[in-house]
Amino acid sequence: RTLRTAMLGLAMCKSATWIAHEDAREHCPYGANPCDKRRSAEEQAKEFETVDFSLVPVGPDQFLEVTETKEALDARCRRLLEFLAARPEQVIAVVSHCAFLGRLFEAHFSWSGSPWFKNVECRTVVLRLKSQD
Repeated sequence: RTLRTAMLGLAMCKSATWIAHEDAREHCPYGANPCDKRRSAEEQAKEFETVDFSLVPVGPDQFLEVTETKEALDARCRRLLEFLAARPEQVIAVVSHCAFLGRLFEAHFSWSGSPWFKNVECRTVVLRLKSQD
């Protein structure tokens, strides 16, 4: 659903590079929710031919098999930020889910407002990230 929403909401970005990143998926602290399970990368690649799925594990979704800790969630946030820092683009849209983005804003940004997102909320953030190079 997130990818479909992103492609509809950012349809004007015709020349954008689309990358599906496993670390930007929802956080499920209370166990598996069927709505948080993704289809296989192979299946999604057939539907979304312009999206690079190389950062999504192949095969069935294993993410919801184990309840994710805050430490594991924070590690995902850090990996995503490292990925963004290494990208050559100056303008990047990250489309994800409320709990993941809420933790990213709460624990990893100096965000002065509420870190929690409303449905389809957009925020503009300027980040100064240091690449690992």
